Parts: sequence; structure tokens; C-alpha cells
Amino acid sequence: MEPKLLSRRDYLSLALLSTVMFGFSLIGGRVLTMHESRLPQASREMFETGEWLVPQCGGRPWLERPPLPHWITMGVASLFGRCDQVWIVRIPPALMGGLSVLLVGWMAARWFGRNMGLLSGAILATLFQFIRYAWLAEEDIFLAAIVISTLVWFIKLEFIDLNAKPESQSPEDKPSDLESNFSDSDFGKQLETGKNSFWGGRGSAVLVFFVFLGLTNLVKGLLFGAAMVLIPMGGFMLWNADWSRIKRYVWIWGWLAAIAAATGWMVAASLKYPDLLQLWIADVATRTDGVVRRDPFWYYPVNLLWCLVPWTIPAIQGLVLTSRAAFRKRYSAERFLWCWAILPGAALSLAQHKHHHYLVPCLAPWAILGALGARQMWQAIVAWPATWKNPLWGTLAVSVPGCLAVAFFHDRIPGPIWIWQVWSIVIPAAAFGLFWGCGRANPRWASGAVLSVVCLLYCVGHLYSGWYVDSYRDDTIFLADTRRIVGDEQPIFINGQRTILNMFRHLFYLGDNAHMLHNLTFLRDERIREPEVYVIARLKDAKQLSELGVPEIVTESRYHERLRDPDTRWTLFRLKFRDDLPRFPNNVTYTAKQVMEREPGPYLGQPL
Repeated sequence: MEPKLLSRRDYLSLALLSTVMFGFSLIGGRVLTMHESRLPQASREMFETGEWLVPQCGGRPWLERPPLPHWITMGVASLFGRCDQVWIVRIPPALMGGLSVLLVGWMAARWFGRNMGLLSGAILATLFQFIRYAWLAEEDIFLAAIVISTLVWFIKLEFIDLNAKPESQSPEDKPSDLESNFSDSDFGKQLETGKNSFWGGRGSAVLVFFVFLGLTNLVKGLLFGAAMVLIPMGGFMLWNADWSRIKRYVWIWGWLAAIAAATGWMVAASLKYPDLLQLWIADVATRTDGVVRRDPFWYYPVNLLWCLVPWTIPAIQGLVLTSRAAFRKRYSAERFLWCWAILPGAALSLAQHKHHHYLVPCLAPWAILGALGARQMWQAIVAWPATWKNPLWGTLAVSVPGCLAVAFFHDRIPGPIWIWQVWSIVIPAAAFGLFWGCGRANPRWASGAVLSVVCLLYCVGHLYSGWYVDSYRDDTIFLADTRRIVGDEQPIFINGQRTILNMFRHLFYLGDNAHMLHNLTFLRDERIREPEVYVIARLKDAKQLSELGVPEIVTESRYHERLRDPDTRWTLFRLKFRDDLPRFPNNVTYTAKQVMEREPGPYLGQPL
């Protein structure tokens, strides 16, 4: 009989896979992207200034996101005594990805056995969209981790604590330390005694769930994380139509605990910056009424297909495989997986503004469905005649058209002229490994071979993209050149107007002698006493700089296809101030909306 729990060795195996896959971003050499640099730089400023309450951007409050990911990042940075290196700020997202993998492995093993638990965790670790955000220092992987943690606790309450009597376990089934943390609670006893009144008790396990639910509000913004939990949970409870179970969560003290966890930071930050809540409400409104941008209602189903690569087909197969149990069995794991996999995306489709990274917290159930589908597909392949399972046929079917396409379009492939020859070797080698693994009768050999090839392809793709595809590398080279030219003694002023997200990257890479300008009028600050200064701005900003003095171009970033207008290139100016330039005291205060450029101003003197 297959064990129902993962052993310590199993968790160690999943942790090792996560370390290899997610930790590769620490040594892969990829530079920070524009969006990614927001969390590292804000955390760096908080770490260096001791301001733990509100994230900062150039000394100004950045209230777009709550600070739980920043706190975690600073906690990791404190182990090294610094928060100014890319590899340091990429450790926390890797840890969040690893935690998610372990939790998914735990829940899948509880439902479908040890082998499915291991495979589900491994598949989550190799889903394209999941590994992509576990590599990036962004908030989405933090949100995924806390959403999964909250729903795992819900699964503990609904699928484990309410079991009448657990079956006797063999020595192989002995739970590990991780699982012993999910030990017995008095939740089931509360159910049996009927103590489910609105004002009554529920036990500590239910209270923990509500605290987790509240903490989801501290990652991405107002109510988004809570919605990612409550939508699948509520759909599952309503589908089962059992009021006795639903009313367990209609509990005043639990919801008060959730509200306290969700709003504690908001209250403290609002006392310092009263427009915080107004900013968040406006942000939610623009994302629901289509002011930001309008996307079709089929956006998420289509994008989900590539988010699940390379496990898209097995995941769809798993969805079909579990449909019978989902519709016919109340309280079944299959029903919950359907609610978790489908309902959040359906709800997100109602909003006009959509983005593929909103799907990251919803990928966990698809990993389990992918494991179920992959097992069935592998069993079918193993039953084929030996001739059909020969990996040579599959290799030829994939590598011949793939290599022909590479040869035909070799001049369009980024990189040196010989790079297409490398891909002509990689494609057939990877295809052979995949088809050879799929035909192995031993499940360990089959899963090991397939996962090894997938992991190697991810690592090779990560290096290739960083060297030859990533356009942000050009901007980073420009920043490195700027730092070398200016040195560490002279200040560098950066124009942040209309380029707010880029400012995080500039500040992170340029270090302590970089100073952000809310706009170019702040060069009139009376504290700037040098006759000439270095300024980073767009090339087209030369006209405004000429009103302050004589700008001289020192160096420019390389023009690339991501820039539609050559005048938007980053440029290092040496600005010699006019002798008669009026100066003003910089006693300006910023509102949260002004920092995020949702409102004009402030200006030091008159706008340029």
C-alpha cells in the first residue's frame, strides 16, 4: 500500500529540487528588471534607514504595496548585514517558492499518496510561470506562498481534522516534523459538540486560519490576496451545500482576528500618510473599471496555457480525469481542486484590467492536476509496444522541424552567429532525453529523466536569456559605466519624472551617491552648491535641463527595440548651472499619489 504521507527524505528531495531550480537565479547573472527592482530597492532603503513601517523610494513614501515582502527581504538581508546585492534580494523569493513546493507536496500526498505528492511538488517547481516569479524579486511569489499556506490550513481543517479515525500507519507513513506541526486540534471536537454559534468558540486551529487570511492583505494590496483564498474556499463550501460546515467560518472572533491582521499596518501607515486608503481604493477601481487597459474575457484561459508549460497537456488531462469525482463526490479533493483551479481565474476575468502574473497564486492546483494527468499519460505510454516507445521516433519528430526552423531563422536568433548551432544540438538532445524517460517502466527513472531534462532546459534558457535576450542588461551596463565615470565621491542626480519604476533600478545599482529628483525642478534645491553636477535623464530631457544651465552629454545607453523612440535613451549629462539660477529651500512634502505620479507636482519653484 502506498504511503499517504511524505517522509523527511521526500521533503528533503523537494527542498533540494527547489534549491537547484529557484536558487539558480542567485548565480545566473540576470540583472534586475524594471518591475523587479521595486521590492529590492524599497527594502534596501528601509534596511539602511531603519524605517520599517513604510517602503521608501528615494526617501519618499512608496505606498503602492504593503510591506510584508519587504520585511521578509530585510530579515534575510540582516543575516548578511547588507541589502545591496542582487543575489541577496533574490533569496527570499526562492525561499517562498520552495515553501510553496513543500506545501503542495504535502497536500497532494494527503489526498493521492506519496508518489503524487512528490510529483506534484516537482511539477509546481517546474511550471514556467511559477519558476519565472520564483526567480524574480517581486511580490507575486510571496502572495502565492501565503495563499497556499492559508488554503493548506483550510485543507487541514476540512480534510484532516474532521476525519473520524485515522487509519493505522505503517512505519513508512510516520509523519515528518513538518507534518507534526499540523497536529491534532480541537476543531473536530468543536464540530461534534455543536459549538458553532456566531459568538461561540472554535479552537485555535480556526483562529490560525483567520490570521493567515488577514495576512494575505499585507502582500499585494487591498483584498486581492483574501479573494484568492475566499473564492475557491467559498466555491467549495457552497458546492457542498452544507450549512453546518459553512457556519463554522461565520465567527465574529475569527473575522475580527482577520481584520486586525489585515488592517493593523494600514492603520499605522495611515496615521502617518492619511491618503493611503484613498490611493489603494483608487488603484482597485482603475483595475476593475478598465481605466488602466481593457483585455478580453478569454485572456486568462488563453494565457494559462503557456503559464503551465511544459505541463499544459498533463494538467488538462488531470482536469478531465478528476471531473467525475468533482461533480459527484461531496467534500472530495477533486472538487476542491476544481474550485481552486477554475474559480479564481473566472473571477479575475470579470475585471477589465488583467495580467498574467495574477495567475501565480492559482497555479498550485494545476500542478496537482498535472501530476494526475502525467501519471495516466505515462501509464498509457508504458503499455505501448516496444517499437512505438523507441525514443528515436519522437526525437526525429521534434528535432527535424526544430532544427530546420533554427537553421532557417538563424539570423533572427539573438546572440553570436554560432548560437544557432548550439540550439541545433540542444533540441535533439533534450527531445531524446524526454522521450527516453517517458518510455521507462520504472516510475523513478521516468520522472527523474523527464525532470532532469526540464531542469537543464530551464537553466540553459536562463543563462541564454540573460546573456543575449534581456534588454535590461544594456541599461545596467549604462549604469555601471556611469558609476565608473562619476566615481563614488560625486553625487548623481536622477530625474524620476515619468520614469518612476526605472528609478528603483537606478538607485539600486548606483548605490549611496545616487539621489532621486521628483522632477528636474528639484535641481534648484538650495542645498546643491556645486557649480556643475551629473544628471541621469532621458535624452529628450536636454531641453528642460537647458533652462537650468548648459547640459553636456557624457554617455548614453544603447538603443534597442524595446525603446520606440531613440530620445528615450538614458543619458548621463554633466550640467553646468546658470549663475543666475534661482534657488529654493526644499521643504516640500509629498502625497502618496504624487510619489506614484497619480497627481501632478510638487515642484520646487515653477514647473519647467
